[in-house]
Amino acid sequence: SLLNIVTKRLGHIIERKQGEAKLQHLTQVLGAIRNVNQLIIREKDRDKLLKGVCDNLVETRGYSNAWITLLDESGKLVTHAESGLGKDFLSMVERLERGQLSTCMQRALKQSEPVVTEDPGSTCTDCPLSANSAGRSAAIVRLEYERKVYGLLFVSVSRETATDVEELGLFREVATDIAFAVHNIELEEQRKRAEEALRESEKKYRLLAENVTDVIFVQDMNFNMTYVSPSVTPLSGYSVEEALNQKMKDFLTPDSFAKAMGSFQQATALAKTKKDIEIPPMEYEYIRKDGSTFWGEIRVTFLRDSEGRVVSTQGVLRDITERKRAEEEMRVKDNAIASSINGIAIADLEGNLTYANHSFLEMWGYHDEKDVMGRNVLEFWQAEEDAAEVMKVATKRGGWIGELLAKRKDGSAFDVHTAASVVRDPNGRPVCQLASFVDITERKRAEEALRTTLNGTIQAIGRTTETRDPYTAAHQRRVTQLACAIIKEMGLPKEQAEGTRVAGLMHDIGKMSIPAEILAKPSKLSETEFDLIKAHPQVAYDILKSIDFPWPVADIILQHHERLDGSGYPNGLKGEEILLEARILGTADVVEALSSHRPYRPALGIDKALEEIEKNKGTLYDPEVVDACVRLFSEGRFKFET
Repeated sequence: SLLNIVTKRLGHIIERKQGEAKLQHLTQVLGAIRNVNQLIIREKDRDKLLKGVCDNLVETRGYSNAWITLLDESGKLVTHAESGLGKDFLSMVERLERGQLSTCMQRALKQSEPVVTEDPGSTCTDCPLSANSAGRSAAIVRLEYERKVYGLLFVSVSRETATDVEELGLFREVATDIAFAVHNIELEEQRKRAEEALRESEKKYRLLAENVTDVIFVQDMNFNMTYVSPSVTPLSGYSVEEALNQKMKDFLTPDSFAKAMGSFQQATALAKTKKDIEIPPMEYEYIRKDGSTFWGEIRVTFLRDSEGRVVSTQGVLRDITERKRAEEEMRVKDNAIASSINGIAIADLEGNLTYANHSFLEMWGYHDEKDVMGRNVLEFWQAEEDAAEVMKVATKRGGWIGELLAKRKDGSAFDVHTAASVVRDPNGRPVCQLASFVDITERKRAEEALRTTLNGTIQAIGRTTETRDPYTAAHQRRVTQLACAIIKEMGLPKEQAEGTRVAGLMHDIGKMSIPAEILAKPSKLSETEFDLIKAHPQVAYDILKSIDFPWPVADIILQHHERLDGSGYPNGLKGEEILLEARILGTADVVEALSSHRPYRPALGIDKALEEIEKNKGTLYDPEVVDACVRLFSEGRFKFET
């Protein structure tokens, strides 16, 4: 019927129209794929590629917008590109930089098929771009190549094409092509980085080989030199060309050559059976072009071909002549320390022994170094408190010299002269303590015997003076007692105290030249008589100056009547011109004389004596000496012996 004919004709027309639409669609699909592939072939810049793909999909396929994001392994943004979104895409970028992925993005990363959202405006409430897809659908697929996911491709499509199989096939194919392109760009970047690293490494190696003082060389398995760095010239005198033509034996002394051949043959045999071997540095004596020699340290490694066979050796030669010389000097010093007749010991900063030579062990009564190693040095002294104080002083000042009473292994005591110092590194930091010890027990005994003899002689001389002057009997001893007490009060060294003591016991020896009737005269002396009295320091000096005392005894006695303002005798010295010991002895002399009986007057008492020195403090008498003397009496810490 006519209706059937019309219906059939309309069906043909509809089919033709649908076929034409289908053909147009396929043409657009193929055009998009072709354009993307051409872009992939042409563009090697990753960011430009991604931007070009987005623009092409919008222009060719008519998508309202498209964007691509590349992510790292943790899901954070690496780079991105978009088309059709502009500033609206910034909020998404901020989320991606923080690693915040929307629900559809998380789904797409987990599956190979595209994720299609038909109505993003109502279903994707957590996506900042949902408003841009009103009335349209969204499709998102992961960019994957060889099981590695690089990121995501997103497009906004019409709802009619969102579920079209061919459209989704295009979408997935484009995503695969993009992933392939990103993969190739990544490989190219890695290749370029590797090449740049290689060039940089070669540059550094060349600079190193050409500028280091050590000689770098390569030689084949027949010991023929195939490469040598320019530093060979200043070290050996040979040019590079000359060095390459030299044999191994030309560089070494006969003994060193024999030693080197043995070491190389042994190492080569081991290298052929074991891939990873470590050859220790070797030291040989080398011959320069001019015939002189030097010591060199050589470090060698074996070079292998692709199959692991040893084909050559690479080495570094360093001049160690100075080090060998220093080592030899150190050996000499070590031998000197080890064989020294003085005891030598080294301790750490806490005082624990780390070394002791034979003389130290013998001095303290030990036979084996193990018996003392690790023990604290304080254990070797009779008075550990004194030794601890010495260690503090040595640490603070950097050294200490003095005498201590040591304790042998059997507990017996002996006198030791000690010289201790703190050893520091080049930066000034303390690293250990070094000390030298000398047993002075016999010397101390001899000194004590001599001191006893000397004291007896001094006392005999003093008593000889006193026998001629009964009114000043014991005066010298009493003056000496006070002078020594003042020195102790002032904290002066023992040496000054001993010198003052000896001088005090003989300070009036010069009065032996004065007639006894003048010394014992009960009335006032005439000017001539007083001049004789004032001469007694000079007479004493003339008697004692030729005696070799360890202290300036003669000068102390000569000056004990000098006064700070120059009014004293015999030479009118002033201030610092007068020895401190003489100022102390002079003050003690005045105090004792005024407080004691004299032929021409009765004793004035200690109060009058102290009043005299305080009244003339700073004028006649040293202020510090006066203050120390007054403290001794006022605090009841000194009283003359009767």
